[in-house]
Amino acid sequence: MPQIINLFLLIGGVIATGIGLARLRHDPLALLWLAGGVAVVVLSYLGDKRRVQRKHARDQRRATQRTAELARASLTYGRPLTVPSSIDALALSLLTLLLGVAIVYFAIIDADTPWLIWLAGPFLLAFGMLLSARAASSLGKPVMVLSARGVELPLYGLIPWPEVEGLHLQRVASRGHERFALLLRVPRLADITPAHWTDRAMALVRLGPRVKGVVPVPLSRTSEPPEAIYSVARQFWTKATSRDHDWWPDASPEVNAALGRLNHANAVWKSANASELKEPEHPAPEMAQVEKDMETVRRDLERRASRLRRTMAILLAVASIAIALRILGLWLKARGF
Repeated sequence: MPQIINLFLLIGGVIATGIGLARLRHDPLALLWLAGGVAVVVLSYLGDKRRVQRKHARDQRRATQRTAELARASLTYGRPLTVPSSIDALALSLLTLLLGVAIVYFAIIDADTPWLIWLAGPFLLAFGMLLSARAASSLGKPVMVLSARGVELPLYGLIPWPEVEGLHLQRVASRGHERFALLLRVPRLADITPAHWTDRAMALVRLGPRVKGVVPVPLSRTSEPPEAIYSVARQFWTKATSRDHDWWPDASPEVNAALGRLNHANAVWKSANASELKEPEHPAPEMAQVEKDMETVRRDLERRASRLRRTMAILLAVASIAIALRILGLWLKARGF
């Protein structure tokens, strides 16, 4: 069903459920209102979920078709892929800047402003200034240009493909909407590209692409599907460097190196002949490295699981303490303390 119909169903279901709850004690028909309202809400949820699934399937088909077209145009005929920019980044940066200015202004004129507001105001102001400066420097320029030579970005110029050690398509989904960004792993970014003043400012606190060696390129509201852009970038990268391994931004360099070797070994084994695999002297050294890489990945997964368990334990402890203090406060108040 269309999204507008699902919205009206949801609103009607919530109203009907509210009516049923309000009349539950003195109206025999309240159960019908309640059951009907819950049923309509569930119907709205299922309809919207099905709509999102259909939209995702359409987007996937469009991305697959467009990827083939772009790959043929870019790789076969050598045409660069230009990704136009939008005003989203500039609008967001200006909104952040104005919000910071407003908070600082009201904090100055009001002496009773909480200290958290005092901290949030200057932070948003500085962050908005950085975002606005970066967005203004990229205004009127394409977000990215992919070619056989490398990837060209407004703030950094041309980054040759041999300097790119990994690519990753970041996907953030929220309430049926997805935001994408192409992450480029460029360890020598500070040596091969000019420094924008915002990069130097962020480097003072050990932040930013030049410090981390990771360049994020937002792909929201682009004219081409983000999956197609990522696919073309990977094909250009592989053709120029013969690299084809996956890179995970959250993993350490050691784990990424291990995953790269595992992918390479898997590709070699798939292409190897059965007679070659039967010779023990050839695969033995490779198997030793594979076992070592698998152990590296296993230890990393265990560390992540342990970190997640510790975080959950801390959150549960904090929540339990907060609830206990709240109950204690209510008990003391009831006792007259």
